[in-house]
Amino acid sequence: MKAVRLIFRKPFPTAYSIEYLFNQLHKEFIQTGIPVKGETLPHYSKGLLPRLKNLLSLFKHKNEIVHVTGDVHYALLGALRSKRMLTMHDVAFIGRTKGIARLIYKWLWVKIPVALAHKVVVISEEVKTDLLEHVTIKPGKLAVVTNFIDDIYQPVERKFNAEKPRILQIGTAYNKNVNRLIRALENLPVTLVIIGKHNSEIKELLLQCKIDYIWLSGLTLQEVHAEYLKADILTYVSLKEGFGMPILEAQSTGLPLVTSNCSAMPDVAGQGAVFVDPYNVDSIRSGIVTVIKDNALREKNTSLAYLNVRRYSRERVVADYMEIYKELSA
Repeated sequence: MKAVRLIFRKPFPTAYSIEYLFNQLHKEFIQTGIPVKGETLPHYSKGLLPRLKNLLSLFKHKNEIVHVTGDVHYALLGALRSKRMLTMHDVAFIGRTKGIARLIYKWLWVKIPVALAHKVVVISEEVKTDLLEHVTIKPGKLAVVTNFIDDIYQPVERKFNAEKPRILQIGTAYNKNVNRLIRALENLPVTLVIIGKHNSEIKELLLQCKIDYIWLSGLTLQEVHAEYLKADILTYVSLKEGFGMPILEAQSTGLPLVTSNCSAMPDVAGQGAVFVDPYNVDSIRSGIVTVIKDNALREKNTSLAYLNVRRYSRERVVADYMEIYKELSA
């Protein structure tokens, strides 16, 4: 088998999910005997010159499988002397940009890297659908390999606080739909725990709606895990997601889940959730109230959730990537 080189972006302090995922896979690949090395790009992906230097840093690799693990798709352009592989976690960033920036992202992050790649991996059917709206890919070049659940997330005994449930919300970006969630919680006796970057607009709405809240940021993996264990409900009513790891993290620990009925969420969550219309405040509120009041539904969904998470084992993800590496080595 050809040597595999996992290429990582230089991570910003608050962005490390891709690195964590592939560092775990890296360890598994080594144990299976794959000749694999990890390499972090020398510069943050910000500005033209640092990105150009990142790209050129890969030109030294020859006759390997160069696997760009996410985000810095443009770096694949520097791996012209090797087999090229790209994992794409999301392409929604194209829709969030306009004008020249949109054209740059579309061509240097999507069209050209995908054209140059010998294999493109996406993490969900949702990302696959989104990607195919922008590019045409030959059959066999595109594969879906999902993320896996970290071993830290295990079933725990829970005592549901129906009097004043603690509701966990992961993320504060626009697509996380926190504003509608807050309006849905107005006048409900709950504590909302938000993990994510601080946002003055969200804070103002929390005060306006008189929500009892706790806002946390910069947490370690262990600290985030601790918040799952303290919570009574996870709300994940995003407008759009490429995957949605909090869904599986909640399900793995037996945490009741309210999530969106669109984008990647139904596929990832299976039957172990209460689904709501994320564009409708009343629907979000109704879903949360149902979970609070219906003990039998919570127990049923927890059982279904435990069945669902079996689809996302580390072993299966490792096996899927190994098959691709073997294919590219042939």
